[in-house]
Amino acid sequence: MPVPDPVLEAAIAWQLRMGSGDATQADGAALNRWLSMHPDHRRAWRQLGELDAQFEAARGAAVRGVLARPRPARRLKKLGPLLGVLMLAGAALALVNREWPLADLGADYLTAVGQRQQVILPDGTVLDLNTRTAVDVRFDDRQRLLVLRRGEIHVRTAHPPGELRPFAVRTADGVLLPQGTRFTVRRDDDATRLAVYESAVEARPGYCAPAPAACALARRVGQGGAVSMRPDGVSDAAAADPDADAWRDGMLVVQNRPLAEVVAELARYRFGPITLKPEAAGVRLTGTVPLDDIDRSLAMLTRGLPVRIRNYAGLWLEVGAASGN
Repeated sequence: MPVPDPVLEAAIAWQLRMGSGDATQADGAALNRWLSMHPDHRRAWRQLGELDAQFEAARGAAVRGVLARPRPARRLKKLGPLLGVLMLAGAALALVNREWPLADLGADYLTAVGQRQQVILPDGTVLDLNTRTAVDVRFDDRQRLLVLRRGEIHVRTAHPPGELRPFAVRTADGVLLPQGTRFTVRRDDDATRLAVYESAVEARPGYCAPAPAACALARRVGQGGAVSMRPDGVSDAAAADPDADAWRDGMLVVQNRPLAEVVAELARYRFGPITLKPEAAGVRLTGTVPLDDIDRSLAMLTRGLPVRIRNYAGLWLEVGAASGN
């Protein structure tokens, strides 16, 4: 079973810290506490250790070659730091790739961690990209298509006089066909989330034949509705959160939500992992949280909630109960 991404990111952050040469005894003790918190933590650390072992095997082969030459000790001293730097660089690259996947660098529009962008498309449609979002725009004489590779978008479709080309948004889970509307689309690991704020959108999961062919799995989502779409179907409609698109104004609006959900959402806007200790997960929050400086926003939460924040190496944040260890 794969290790969850946030856990692996935290393990990489720990590896970078412990291999930096600046790690203290307190860092070592904190690492041990983190390893003892959950089996997944130990599993992620073990997997990174196995990766290091592969580097060590490669280094061993190189060392054997060096030993056959004169003055091996001096050459080994030169080789060791270089390979150490390469291992740290590899871990750093893995972390960067998880925060900003290299495969998305060719997207037409791309936002980094914490970045937002607004684009006016050739037909006048207004496209807003949230954090960590990659979109391709494919407008031709037959279609107006957005391909959401990952992340979240807000779309306000335009209707120029004489425009006959259909407008669509495609994700790995299917196709969305707006009918003169304003809506948001979010591509999560397990599904595509759609929320409709004006008019309606037809959600056609991946198992459907291309429109206009009829499909029993398709669902029309009206104004104020929200669904999750996977290749094999669309969920029943629920009420859309009217504040879910507040990210366009740099805010997260929450109403009596558990801290576990709030932290998971804030983690999308920060480079580096945020972990939440179990005793703080149930703390509930109502309010508005700024998204432009997540570290500062979390620090503000400690003034009104029974929680505390620990910062490790300026990269990993741990949120726990104020009375916890």
